[in-house]
Amino acid sequence: LSAHRHATSHYTLKHEEPVSQYEKVVTYGSSLGAYAALYYSGVIGAQALASAPINWAHPDLVSGPDSVGATAEFAHRELTETPRSSRPAVVLYDPRRESDMSYIDTYVAPAEPGLIRREVPYTGHAVLVAMRVHGVLEEFLLDFLDRDEVRDISLPSEGSYIWHCYYGEELSRLGHDDEAEQHLRRSLEIEFNRAAALQLGRVLRRAGRTEEVSRLSNHAEDALGDASFLARRDVAD
Repeated sequence: LSAHRHATSHYTLKHEEPVSQYEKVVTYGSSLGAYAALYYSGVIGAQALASAPINWAHPDLVSGPDSVGATAEFAHRELTETPRSSRPAVVLYDPRRESDMSYIDTYVAPAEPGLIRREVPYTGHAVLVAMRVHGVLEEFLLDFLDRDEVRDISLPSEGSYIWHCYYGEELSRLGHDDEAEQHLRRSLEIEFNRAAALQLGRVLRRAGRTEEVSRLSNHAEDALGDASFLARRDVAD
């Protein structure tokens, strides 16, 4: 069984071998892959483990020609109109990421009455990455696959580049740019990463500190091999 991602953001399901012979079948993915895990789970009677599921091509999420899913055709039925599995789906998500929360509440929960939720705060859209970085992903998956347990997830805060990044992002969104800058710089000190650099660029631009934006761009080029994301139109939003 496989789900294949195409440039059009469509998924094609192929039955490479019968799945009814197995005691437990799981569909598993992150972001668009998580959406696919939910979409196809009922077809084969699988239990879906979906991390931050979303499909940006959904018409309700396309707000203009520059939207993430604007160039993709939405050729799917709604989740509520697809076969559902008898096994409850599990979703992992950052409760402070509004787009993910909204998608789960609006499109996933109505299709999954027994939905099992696990919140993983300050991980942004990359919940599984954060779990892997902090060494809890493998154990979580083994518990889920081998023992049918869906454990609560607790990740460290201080000293985590991921936590400092998304905590700083929240502070900035609330208008506390000075404190946000401290956390974003701490995130970059621990491990230079695109998300913290992008948010720090926004903070600096709002304050008119263009020379510091230029230095940040040079650092991004050295550390990541690319600084073009700092020149995006929404960097000053």
